[in-house]
Amino acid sequence: MQGGPSHLETFDWKPELAKVGKGGPHQLLGSVFKFNPSGQSGTMISEVFPQLAKHADELCVLNGMQTRTNSHVQATVALHTGSETFVRPSMGAWITYGLGSLAEDLPGFVTIDPLHDQGGAMNYGSAFLPATFQGSRRMEFGSSSSHTWAGIITTGCAKACAVARSRSISRSRDCSPISNSAGC
Repeated sequence: MQGGPSHLETFDWKPELAKVGKGGPHQLLGSVFKFNPSGQSGTMISEVFPQLAKHADELCVLNGMQTRTNSHVQATVALHTGSETFVRPSMGAWITYGLGSLAEDLPGFVTIDPLHDQGGAMNYGSAFLPATFQGSRRMEFGSSSSHTWAGIITTGCAKACAVARSRSISRSRDCSPISNSAGC
């Protein structure tokens, strides 16, 4: 998560790191916050989250993630593709490839304001899969432009339904206006 708090300050308790401290050939810094066992499970949660600690037994904390690089760019690409060095399809591309898409005229998935300096198109690209499985980039989220999400969905659905009708494809679902929950 770009801009998020460090794992060492939240849920990744490293007591040995605090013992090593500064000095020696390496500068190792432990957390500046105290960790306390929380709930019946004894999950170690930083004092930064006192309210969240009350719900420790309802959380699933995964501290098993690792990477072979400390570069944010490569780690971001690895998060989205599974590899920090080789060009691979993004998770969205694999899901669209495996499950398909409901409408052939709409993108399989949309990426909202992707990070151009943290791997760029590799984070939502299709790599060696056909280009139809690549995500579509959406940059103006929340702007006052005429290209709002509702406009994209309404226009795309209407277009997909019109194509289906023009081809006389019988459909099991209703392709009436977007307000109909059973529609496109």
